[in-house]
Amino acid sequence: ERVTDELPPGLVVADTYRVCELIGAGGMADVYEAEHVRLGNRVALKVLRANARADSKGFDRFHHEARRVAALSSEHVVKVFDCGELPNGMPFLVMERLWGEDLRSLLTREGPLPVRRAVELAIGACRGLAAVHAAGLVHRDLKPANLFVVRRFDRTDFCKILDFGVAKTLVNDTTANGALLGTIRYMAPEQLENPSSARAAADVYAVGAILY
Repeated sequence: ERVTDELPPGLVVADTYRVCELIGAGGMADVYEAEHVRLGNRVALKVLRANARADSKGFDRFHHEARRVAALSSEHVVKVFDCGELPNGMPFLVMERLWGEDLRSLLTREGPLPVRRAVELAIGACRGLAAVHAAGLVHRDLKPANLFVVRRFDRTDFCKILDFGVAKTLVNDTTANGALLGTIRYMAPEQLENPSSARAAADVYAVGAILY
C-alpha cells in the first residue's frame, strides 16, 4: 500500500526547487518535474516514499545513491546535482530532467526493436556501465525500466542508466543475508543464489538479457 503524500505544485523545496508536477513513480520513490527558482531550468526531483522510509535499508540505499551517482562522470549515467531532506524527513535527490521514455515503455509500444537500434542502445548502456564499474560500483538492477531512451534534437536515441537505489560497492556489501535485490528476469544466476556475490559480470549479464 502506498503511504506518502504527493507534493503540491508550487511547493518550494530547500528554498531552491519549485515543484511543477508528478512525472513518475517507482518502487520506492516518486519523481517530480521541478524548476530552479533562480536559474529557471527544469530538474527532476526524486522523493522517497513514506513507506520506503520505514525500511532502514531503503533509506540508506537512497542516500548512497546520491553520493555514488554524483561522483560518476559519464554522459550515459543520469546526473545528480543535489540532495537533502524535506521538512517531514523524507529525503530527496535532484537530477537532470530527461526527455524521452524508459526502454520498458518503448518496447511495450513498439515491440522488438530493429537490430541496429537495439545494439546502439545496448552500447550506450555498456558505456555507462564502464564508468559505473570503474568507480567500483555494481548496479545490480539493470532492466528496461532502468534504461532511459533520451530523444535528441537530431532524432537519434541516447541511452542513460537510471536508478542506483540498489547499487553496491565492489568492496563493501551491507546487504543482509538472504535479501534479494534486483529483478529476477534479468538477474545473473550467481546473484540469485547469493545477492552479496554480485559483481560487475552480473551487470553485463543483465545487459545481455535486455538486448536479447
